[in-house]
Amino acid sequence: MYPMDRIQQKHARQIDLLENLTAVIQDYPNPACIRDETGKFIFYNTLFHESFLTQDQSAEKWLLSQRDFCELISVTEMEAYRNEHTHLNLVEDVFIQNRFWTISVQSFLNGHRNIILW
Repeated sequence: MYPMDRIQQKHARQIDLLENLTAVIQDYPNPACIRDETGKFIFYNTLFHESFLTQDQSAEKWLLSQRDFCELISVTEMEAYRNEHTHLNLVEDVFIQNRFWTISVQSFLNGHRNIILW
């Protein structure tokens, strides 16, 4: 039996984080998505797709079409990355698709890159 290299062990845990987050939010009872530092949507669950997207529209195009929300979520994501308030930021009473939403924005470190869950 050989001891596991700590670098390999850390790398395996980081891969597991993203896989575990996607598995958890897939069955989450609310719309949820994961974005990377560049703003690219890495994953979104079925409820996110059903609530906000059309078949012809990508998540990025949808977000850009929601101008006020896009600005608000961008600022909130930056605050989460900088950990200005807490690791969990709430944005309340956001009006999207004829409904009011409370959106939680949470930052995670995945390796050397941050990801955002909202």
